[in-house]
Amino acid sequence: MRIIHCRRRSSLKIGIISFVSITILYFMYRIHVLLDDIRCVDEESRHLLDELCTAYTETTAAGNMCEHLCGNQELKYLKCIGNRKGKNTFLMEWNDETVIMKTWKGNRSEFQDLEPFAKTDEDIVLPLETFREMVKTSINVSLGLKINTGTEDILTKMWSLNFHNFIKYNHDKVQSPRLTAMRDIWSLVQQQEYVMLMMLQKSKHFPEIFGTCGHYYVLEYTPPGSELELRNPLKLSSKLAAWETRVKIAQGMLDLLQSFRSDFHQELHLCDAKGENFGLSHDLTAKAIDVDMAFFNKKLGEELLVTRSCSQHKDCHFFDCKGWCDLKTGNCTGERINNNLQVMCEKIFLSNLENLYHGLLRSPPFSVARKIKTALQECANPGNVKDPNIRFKASVKIHRKLRKILSSSLR
Repeated sequence: MRIIHCRRRSSLKIGIISFVSITILYFMYRIHVLLDDIRCVDEESRHLLDELCTAYTETTAAGNMCEHLCGNQELKYLKCIGNRKGKNTFLMEWNDETVIMKTWKGNRSEFQDLEPFAKTDEDIVLPLETFREMVKTSINVSLGLKINTGTEDILTKMWSLNFHNFIKYNHDKVQSPRLTAMRDIWSLVQQQEYVMLMMLQKSKHFPEIFGTCGHYYVLEYTPPGSELELRNPLKLSSKLAAWETRVKIAQGMLDLLQSFRSDFHQELHLCDAKGENFGLSHDLTAKAIDVDMAFFNKKLGEELLVTRSCSQHKDCHFFDCKGWCDLKTGNCTGERINNNLQVMCEKIFLSNLENLYHGLLRSPPFSVARKIKTALQECANPGNVKDPNIRFKASVKIHRKLRKILSSSLR
């Protein structure tokens, strides 16, 4: 009997030690991710903005936000909040509101220049129609589809100033107004996120862009809030938000997914659906605030999921967008087998290794706990597939079911 008790104690100790070890490793990993994200140096950030203002003063950069930043200084730097993979993101204050200022690359020289299409000392080397087609082609490649701007000129649509008025009325102020405008626009359309946001400004599920200065753009600040911002392990101990608040956030996220499925000419796929990539407005409207990994259906299928040979299904995955391998031919089919809703349920609504103890819909009221658990499990893993590399699409039916359960939980 003692031997049995000793073995049980030994097994319990091993289990506790293993759990503690895994937890410590998890926190170490999260702290590492956090440190990577906050390696912003204010001195370097201010220097980049000083260089931008120098370019504005020398009339080699323009935009509706330049005067606010460099002239009357109504646009004030607060701090750097991101410097990942070259993307610079600053927290700014403008008209007593907090806004975001960002660019894919800190220096404009890092973008592809207009040379050899145009020379700095010749303002008319590049014909306007040629440049307009260059911009359209760049946008088409970025989005993976042909754009239709109607009667609006694409150069004005993709900039914060009226292109034609700028080059017509600024010859006495700007040395080469056409070249300045072209270079600004050309650096902006090389930023996939900027292009995506500008083309989808009519949707309430994206932050509003207030304007540009040079290769930087200024947009609405919609932070994720503590319930979606999961990268900081210290927030795991924060007070659990009221169930009513979390339900409203979840309902807003479901609204966003429905919009991305049906409001555009093609479905918009989110291949990096972490909680911190979504923001919340004051009324808890959900917004996609990091769309570097968002793709319309055609581009995702033709360029990202079909370009590789494969021997197993996970070879065809593109982050959260899971592809499918034709095991007979050894080629990826280009089909996404899961969808945004499946990922949302698995990575944001439920607790898992990435958001340990922090699923948005954790700890529901007892009256709906079983219903929500069952629905979320069905949503996160349709068909209850054992292979973790295979996840199928969550149905429209489960989308409606979740809405119904969440609404009933508030009564």
